[in-house]
Amino acid sequence: MSDRAIRWAFAVGVVAFAAYAVTHLELSTDITGFLPAESDAELAVLASRLSDSELTRTMILTIGSPRLDAAVDAARALAERMRAHGEVARVATGVDPDQLEEVHRLYFPRRHYFWSESPEDEARERFTPEALRRRAREVKNSLALPTATLTKFLAAGDPIGAFESVIARLGDERPPLDTHDGVFVTPEREHAVLFLTTHARAFDSKPQAEVLAHLDEAFTEIAAASDAPLTLEASGTNRFAVAAEASIRRDVHAIVALSFVGIAIVFLAFFRSVHFFALAIFPSLSGILFAAVVMRATTGRLDGVTMAFGASLIGVAIDYSIHVLDHYRLEARAAGREIVQRLRPSLVLGALTTMASFAGLALTSFPGFREIGVFATLGVAAALGVTLWVLPAFLPASEEGDRAVPPLARRVSVGLGAFLDRLAQRRGALAVVPLLCVAAAIVGLPALDFDDDLSRLMSLDPELRAEEERVRARVAREEQGRVVFTLGTTEEEAIARNDAVAARLDEAAAMGEIDGFRSVHALLWSRDLQQRNLAALRGVPDLADRVEAAFSAEGFRAEALAPFREALAEEPPPPLDAATLRDSPLRDLVAPLLLDLGDRTAAVSYLRGADDPAALAARLDGLDRVHVFDQKTFMNAIYREFRATTLQQIGVGCALVILVLGVRYRRWRPALAAFLPSLLVAGTTLAGFAAIGAPINLLHVTSLVLVMGIGVDYGIFIVDSAGDRAHLEATLLSLLLSCLTTVFVFGTLAISEHAALRAIGATTGVGVLLSFVLAPVTLVLLRPATEKA
Repeated sequence: MSDRAIRWAFAVGVVAFAAYAVTHLELSTDITGFLPAESDAELAVLASRLSDSELTRTMILTIGSPRLDAAVDAARALAERMRAHGEVARVATGVDPDQLEEVHRLYFPRRHYFWSESPEDEARERFTPEALRRRAREVKNSLALPTATLTKFLAAGDPIGAFESVIARLGDERPPLDTHDGVFVTPEREHAVLFLTTHARAFDSKPQAEVLAHLDEAFTEIAAASDAPLTLEASGTNRFAVAAEASIRRDVHAIVALSFVGIAIVFLAFFRSVHFFALAIFPSLSGILFAAVVMRATTGRLDGVTMAFGASLIGVAIDYSIHVLDHYRLEARAAGREIVQRLRPSLVLGALTTMASFAGLALTSFPGFREIGVFATLGVAAALGVTLWVLPAFLPASEEGDRAVPPLARRVSVGLGAFLDRLAQRRGALAVVPLLCVAAAIVGLPALDFDDDLSRLMSLDPELRAEEERVRARVAREEQGRVVFTLGTTEEEAIARNDAVAARLDEAAAMGEIDGFRSVHALLWSRDLQQRNLAALRGVPDLADRVEAAFSAEGFRAEALAPFREALAEEPPPPLDAATLRDSPLRDLVAPLLLDLGDRTAAVSYLRGADDPAALAARLDGLDRVHVFDQKTFMNAIYREFRATTLQQIGVGCALVILVLGVRYRRWRPALAAFLPSLLVAGTTLAGFAAIGAPINLLHVTSLVLVMGIGVDYGIFIVDSAGDRAHLEATLLSLLLSCLTTVFVFGTLAISEHAALRAIGATTGVGVLLSFVLAPVTLVLLRPATEKA
């Protein structure tokens, strides 16, 4: 096939793959693939649902003013403006009258299902003549209160206070707020309060940024029109997500600009052509595109973590094309295909060892790690194929003299060769270098400080954090990251188990182990508990007569209680169930508390003040399929397991690399010379972090996989070129260029303000520089003394 045909076929293939990627590629953020145990995977599913719950999509807004009336008016105006935004699902400024009416419609006819959580025990105490007289006196005293009209209406049909108990439980679910002119206000009556819920997930930064911008604009206009000073403060996960993305975006834009300028300077200086940069990069980009499309087409999904990690293949696979282009430019007499044919063994071996490194990940029991390993293997293989068969089609043959060698490239390649000669004359002194690396690793590695706290990778704005804490202190909402999950194969089973959980949580609150909790138990009990309530009530002998006698003794007319007697005799509506609640105006109350997971249901209890999850877990011990979940602890455990597994698989990858090198070279000296730089780099880099007291996290470890792959490539290229002086000089130059481009691509991340990017940049930058230095050093030391460059 002609070069022209190859170029056209490649272009058509890239367009086709790109079109498929644009139309089909959707990244998954499901973390269950990175969990080894079934129980952990189940919790991960719940954590994912929790992160997309109504609570995480709800902002709390407080408007402060020296005049409460002004704050309340501003809250109403702001609510009206925000409801008009398409991404806002609802804004609550006060108690919803429709919900109050629905509570009466649903619960009052079913009040006898909900009067006690321990109906058999309480019936013996609550319906004695003495207890009923006390209840009658309570009702009588309440008639002197402003709510007397409501009391009279309810007491006739519910003298025992069953519906009153329902109202009390629902009231406990609300934040401890007062109302002023129908608008929520803080107990200190200094701030009006709104609850704004969005359609989009809290971490969908684009729609959330639009909501926040609209919020700021609307409040600015309202504040300008007010005759009293107004202050808006907000709490919400979306604010941190939007701020973090904006900050990282600014950071990355600056780093990308710096990287591009640096790489452009390198290629202009050594190749006199930015065009060569495009030729160097397209095999790597083609490999990523190929791997992404194949994974999506064959598995139906592609994880976002896999795609992010796969992008690092640019730093590995670019070495292959740079190696070819450098030899092509320095060896003006040779055609592109001739150069590729000569370099083919080194390129193939470098790719095989890199794939072997990633194969360690593919051999784990973690589905997510296997996906990363397969993606990387496919990407490297595709990048190698493009380098071997497509890149030469863009490097036409030329006559001698047509392809001038840039002076700087020639001087540097010759200088590097001369430097290697000087190293060879000092083999004894040079032996100290690897020994120092080994000593540093022996001393430093035991002192490594592994930091598995995921929150340390997040650069949260301290002003936003302080504002968040102020708002939540005013409203005292539940802690979103600490919950109890109660699972059942059916809704009824989950609700029944949740009855027992609620009883234990009530005990925990009484003992001061938690400050309180929000649960579906306030809205819905199991069918069994509801029917037990009704049976216990009907089992009390002559209950209507007892109630009438007790209330008559306190001055009530017996005939006024006729509705209660009739209700006892009538058949009530069927017990309340979740489907009925979801079809009512109360659906928004039950949605975050009862999660449909497809093959099972989870009842969620949101905790307040749960400072000792272990003590709470002990209190709930013995309850089937009940999990005390602390989001930070859980995510840190995943993070720690991820880091530990990556370290283990580095060892597996190293063993596979040694096997490949042994099969290729059949002699220990060249095999060790090719592999040793990457091993020394890994130990020395980690020892360096230990020496300066820098904690190591997951991103340092995953970056180390990339660095070791590059280090082995450097070793292979220099070993395979050692027998030819011109070839060796060209290889040394290509390694220098590969090192510089990788440092500019990844190493510049070390200047980022964000800990995650700094970890990647520092590890990659230091590691690649050490790889470039140690590759020729180990070659000189392991080459037989009689062999010359």
